[in-house]
Amino acid sequence: MLPSRRTLIKAGLAHAILLQAGCKGTLESLDSGEGLDSGEPAETGGETGVEECLASSPKSPGPFYVADSPQVADLREDYAGSPLRLRVTLIDAATCLPLAGIPIDLWHADVAGLYSDVDNSAVVEGLPATFGEDWFRGRQITDSEGVIEFLTHYPGWYPVTPPHLHFTSGFGEKQAHTWQFYLADAFSDRVYTEVADYADRGTHPKRTSESGAPEDLVITPSGEPDNAVIDVVVAVDLESLTNPPKPYGT
Repeated sequence: MLPSRRTLIKAGLAHAILLQAGCKGTLESLDSGEGLDSGEPAETGGETGVEECLASSPKSPGPFYVADSPQVADLREDYAGSPLRLRVTLIDAATCLPLAGIPIDLWHADVAGLYSDVDNSAVVEGLPATFGEDWFRGRQITDSEGVIEFLTHYPGWYPVTPPHLHFTSGFGEKQAHTWQFYLADAFSDRVYTEVADYADRGTHPKRTSESGAPEDLVITPSGEPDNAVIDVVVAVDLESLTNPPKPYGT
């Protein structure tokens, strides 16, 4: 494994509420290598172009949240996997205005269905511990338009849950909202059969369509299996924040 990148910030975590919708802008900054590290949090302002902000389902963080994610946007390094460009626009569900200066953590499994810096056997017997690593974990701070971008890899699957991505966005040390994006079966099937890094394992046995995952948390990426894109708006109900996720091992 590559050396750990864990060096950076500790921040309050959050509980956000989701709205899947189109949003303005592109992911060119990640392709060009620009804007991969957040600067100082910006002031809230501007318009999002969203006319209706429907708060939708929160979700448990699962057992593998780790508090000190490195503040990086490009999580790929030299790991196996297919590129996934991810853009989230964070807005206030009451006003549709952007929420600036808010940390958003992303974490997900690698192509083999493993999480970094945890004992994966806690979920699936026989899977290894990965302590001291921090692959596919990162944090970004929303800009003045409420936007963060990550460039990562399409997550692999493990047999107890459909393929998914975890997020939490911070509103201080004692309030949080956490969510997951579940990945639609049809797109995941193409990734897991057409892209070489995933094809040896094949399609995921736990189907998103059969899991009871809230419909508003099921995402169908755009793009192709070897170059997927997720571009969504997350609408936060600031009156319904809850406790931050409990870090692994505590």
